[in-house]
Amino acid sequence: MAATSKAVSISEMYFAKIVCIVFAFGLFPSENLFIPPKVQRVIIKENGCDLTKSADEYLSLATDYHAWGNYYPAIESYSCAIQIDPQRMDLYLLRAYEFKTTGQFERAIADMRKFQLAEPSNYISHALLAWVYVDQTKYDDALTEINNALKLNESELFSYLLRGRIYVGLNNEVKALESFNQYVQMQTIPALKANAYAEIGFAYEQFGEPTLSLTYLKKATALKPDIGTFYLINAQEDRARSDFEMALDNLNKAIRLTPDLAAAYYERAGVYMELKNDTRALSDCVKIIQLHPQEAQGYVCRGNVYIDSGKMALALGEFNHAIGLDKNFIPAYGGKATAELYMGNYDQALSNINFAITAEPLYGFNYKIRAEIQTSLNHVDEAIADFETYLHLQGGAEINPDVVEKIHRLKEKLVKL
Repeated sequence: MAATSKAVSISEMYFAKIVCIVFAFGLFPSENLFIPPKVQRVIIKENGCDLTKSADEYLSLATDYHAWGNYYPAIESYSCAIQIDPQRMDLYLLRAYEFKTTGQFERAIADMRKFQLAEPSNYISHALLAWVYVDQTKYDDALTEINNALKLNESELFSYLLRGRIYVGLNNEVKALESFNQYVQMQTIPALKANAYAEIGFAYEQFGEPTLSLTYLKKATALKPDIGTFYLINAQEDRARSDFEMALDNLNKAIRLTPDLAAAYYERAGVYMELKNDTRALSDCVKIIQLHPQEAQGYVCRGNVYIDSGKMALALGEFNHAIGLDKNFIPAYGGKATAELYMGNYDQALSNINFAITAEPLYGFNYKIRAEIQTSLNHVDEAIADFETYLHLQGGAEINPDVVEKIHRLKEKLVKL
């Protein structure tokens, strides 16, 4: 019994961590494309698990990977931790969250079912499972699970907030508002109460009551002026699993609530590029420049759109301007390297991408760019190594078949050499 009690305590701690990070304090990087350089203790892990490490070491590694948006290596690290200590139920819970983030819903559900078998009286897996069903718009299933969670622990506040969202999905206005108001009455932290007011406001809007909607949205922003960051974080996770329409919905909410939230415009520009709407993407970049004309990110944003539009000379000008404003703004170097690659300036491109990777070794896309540069320079071994690192950071062969094919061709070329 003592062991079970300890496991419950650990699990609750991590569930609280997940909920607080995502819905409260925004500790996941809400501006992950603007992360400044920092000392990296994380290294690119070799294939397989080092069984001389402890489960906690892999847990720490997974946390660092997640903080940089590298969800697939985080999953690998949790899997190694589980291999070392398969009785640690909190590890299954955390891996399930990573599976959820990457849209691997069946794997997330499998991990949570395993958790439920080990701890049938624990509410946590039911709440997280409801969250997964919400992401899949399976609202009836979500309602069953969140009600199970509340039967097991009626004092867990997040469950009321999530149940409100579920009822919105089910178009049940009365029940949605009842759940949201239960959350508001029980919640004592102003920032979290603001989140509920925003949810109530958007619910009223969906149910055709614009006056009440505006009242609650104003309440939300009065309590927490940067309330839009909550929806920005949701959008980043939507984008991670390629749910661009949902990401766009959350980003529109973020910008409505916090109109000067530059990171939301940057993220929305990226979504618009995914949706092949460069005109709107460019408009969002211009808005960032209007908000912060002496900061680099708006110009990097515009440079990225120019690359997407095939306007490499214009893109290069934007990245150079960004570096002139802030020589430590690392995304500018990755963008500049990309423009130089397409312009055939391979030596300059390699110098800039090396600088970017040294500063931010966990940003996977830069390895793909460097691999393309190395390929153009006929540096076959180096290109293969960079493509393989990209695969490690960005989800492996299954979701990157084009990269796998490039590696195959390079290896064939290496044999001929």
